[in-house]
Amino acid sequence: MPISIQVEVDGAVRDLEILADSFAEIRPVFAKFSVYMRGEIQAVFDSDGGGKWPERKVPKLLGAEAKAAKIEKIRSGQYSSLSGAIRSSQRKAARLLARTPQSESKLTERRRKSIEKYQSQLEEIERIGAGGSKDQKGFRKLYERAGRREDRAAKKIERLERGALLGQIANSFSIDFDKTAWEMFSRIDWAGVHNEGGSAGHGAKIPARVFLEWTPERIEKFVAMANEYLANRADKSKGSA
Repeated sequence: MPISIQVEVDGAVRDLEILADSFAEIRPVFAKFSVYMRGEIQAVFDSDGGGKWPERKVPKLLGAEAKAAKIEKIRSGQYSSLSGAIRSSQRKAARLLARTPQSESKLTERRRKSIEKYQSQLEEIERIGAGGSKDQKGFRKLYERAGRREDRAAKKIERLERGALLGQIANSFSIDFDKTAWEMFSRIDWAGVHNEGGSAGHGAKIPARVFLEWTPERIEKFVAMANEYLANRADKSKGSA
């Protein structure tokens, strides 16, 4: 029996269905949806809630030395997530190679080359991270991935330069999921009062600046991703039958 979800949009109730018997079937979708949601939340912070957030007070500016240190930290770590993703892929390839029968010489060679490819990517990331130019052949897609990290780092630096508030919250989100549930949350205890509004320390009144919420669009996106995944899996099953 499909999973049914009800969403209220402008007073009208919409019924959405995921063609799965349980969330366990669509667990692979959670990882893809997590990437989408991180982009959604970052866009909210970048646009000050789509221009709807109450005006924020300009905070006390950092001293030049402290600001320079923070900027250097952002720049030096801008490729960290990319290197981590490549190392994860390399470890997976190594595990596959270890399980490959010796009789499968062609498959063994492909997997060995895959490990070498990831290693060369790691070395190239280290090179451009040290100031090298992006001029090596065979790394076009890697440079595109690096470019996206550079864009994110540039936005962080821009927010730091203009003294934007809530920067800590914007960088504090974690996501947990298993075969039954998906959860996104801030690791900062006081993030909720900024999201929902209320009183902070010393009775300071903080207006709501909503950044983490379920919207009809986000739920519909998840349903679309899930059904697309299930349809593709069904097509592959038919093809292998």
